Amino acid sequence: TLKQSDFAHQGICFECRYRTQTGDDRWLAWSAAVPDDHHEMIIASARDVTEQKQAARELELAKHQAEEANTSKSVFLANMSHELRTPLNSVIGFTNLLLKNKAANLRDQDLQYLDRILVNGKHLLSLLNDVLDLSKIEADRLEFSEDPLDLCALLQDVVDSLDNAPHSDQLTLQAVLPDHPVKTVLGDRRRTQQVLLNLLGNAIKFTEKGVVEVSLVLAQDGATPLRINVSDSGIGIPADKLDLIFEAFRQADDSTSRRYGGTGLGLPISQSMCRAQGWMIEVASRVGEGSTFSIRLQQEAPPLQHRTPHRSQYRSLHPSPLLAALQANTAVASEATILVIDDDADARTLLERYAQDLGCRVIGVSSGDRGIELARSIRPTLITLDLCMPGVNGFEVLRILREDPELRNIPVVVCSIIGEENRASLVGAVEILDKPVNPQALSDLIQTYMDPHNSPHSSTVLIVDDDPTSRELLSAILEEWGLNITCAANGQEGLKAIETQRPDLVLLDLMMPVLDGFSFIDQLRRQPQYLDLPVIICSAKELTPQERAKLNDKAQQVVSKGESLEQAFQSILPLILHSQHAAGRSHEPP
Repeated sequence: TLKQSDFAHQGICFECRYRTQTGDDRWLAWSAAVPDDHHEMIIASARDVTEQKQAARELELAKHQAEEANTSKSVFLANMSHELRTPLNSVIGFTNLLLKNKAANLRDQDLQYLDRILVNGKHLLSLLNDVLDLSKIEADRLEFSEDPLDLCALLQDVVDSLDNAPHSDQLTLQAVLPDHPVKTVLGDRRRTQQVLLNLLGNAIKFTEKGVVEVSLVLAQDGATPLRINVSDSGIGIPADKLDLIFEAFRQADDSTSRRYGGTGLGLPISQSMCRAQGWMIEVASRVGEGSTFSIRLQQEAPPLQHRTPHRSQYRSLHPSPLLAALQANTAVASEATILVIDDDADARTLLERYAQDLGCRVIGVSSGDRGIELARSIRPTLITLDLCMPGVNGFEVLRILREDPELRNIPVVVCSIIGEENRASLVGAVEILDKPVNPQALSDLIQTYMDPHNSPHSSTVLIVDDDPTSRELLSAILEEWGLNITCAANGQEGLKAIETQRPDLVLLDLMMPVLDGFSFIDQLRRQPQYLDLPVIICSAKELTPQERAKLNDKAQQVVSKGESLEQAFQSILPLILHSQHAAGRSHEPP
């Protein structure tokens, strides 16, 4: 009798398929061995593994089908993104134009209706973006950058952007931030801002009266960020529902969804974005007292506890530092006037000190409302603007200047420590300079905008887009600035239009018949005389990382059609068109 251990001597295992008399296939798994060197025999045993084989094949087939379905879903959502964003872009864009009521022929009730259209259009776009983000997360296609983040500046930026958002008069939004520099953390700024906007937006939505507070928790060294806390004094969440809120399409209570709205996607998406950066969202809450949602940045962060916030003094994050000395290599016309709007007296004094070297005069004011008043009376050649000011801040000044037909053409240069971080919000600024300002950069800008021949308002823009509604909307936006507009319905027509008369700028859609945007820009860049022709991609297509990288090499900007379309143009077009004129490029046909 052989022991079981004897079968291990020179043993092998293998599987074979056999055809039975009935024509069926059966799989047998064999184990065979030679007991020892003295036995001239092989001992083997087999077991039928046909069912296991069939189950494995079915599992592999199901896996393959699921992968194909996921790929198809991603392609479908990418295509639907383009198809949905295009009409939404028109709805939002034309509504914005109508709300300006330039002809003054709309009643107050009409404007209220338009405002509701705009709000719901933006809401639809937000829902679409949530679904697309969730799809990217599920497909592991959401990309993140690693940049050093100044969390104090980022939190202040987010709070400022929500300060004018609609909410109850009985609700206070406040930031509790350190008044000294803290260490940066690595993360994706845009994604982190999206998470913070979602957490603060939820806190505002579920707090009818009381306080919503964002704060930064530091380590004992007073410089290392441990947590970002968003606390409210709202309705709170039952303890048995705290895990549920992080599931997609779920909320703590069905009645919450009916009363407050929402899809239940914001928190799951935010949690996924934080985990991808090595962080974690935690929550502590008491029903009827409020909730605290916290982004835990470090593993050694202390346990989270909810503390109901109370109204406190709102503290501005960045006191305005000294403005760097302005130096110029060449004089500017003596009649030129620079209006400096900055609450820092030293900044204004320094600019006045260098006025003689510049060949122009400088008038400084310490507040936004006084700056607007002076702009209307003296009509300066150039305005430099700080953002962090009490009362009417720089963002509000820019908005007022942009909406005033008599002031909108005055070039405004933002000089602020938080300027670059708020680029998307600075509608109407021709340039953004971080403090301390680079003297040569500011000098060059002043000389550029003092030259009357550098005005972009006679520039020609070619719009290449197959959608007539999109062409009409873009034309309406750009014609407000006095730009000359030509249009083409596809890439082939666009190339012919450029050969007939070279434009100063091309706005290019990607998804078009005959010749799409990718092929258009490829053919354009093959011709040396058009290598320096600025092209801005303006498309609703959800770009892959490979497509975006390819376009970044051939286009000045990639702008997504949607809510911020007009703001994006107002930010980038003046810079591009002025640089074209400043370079002295000829726009005659080659």
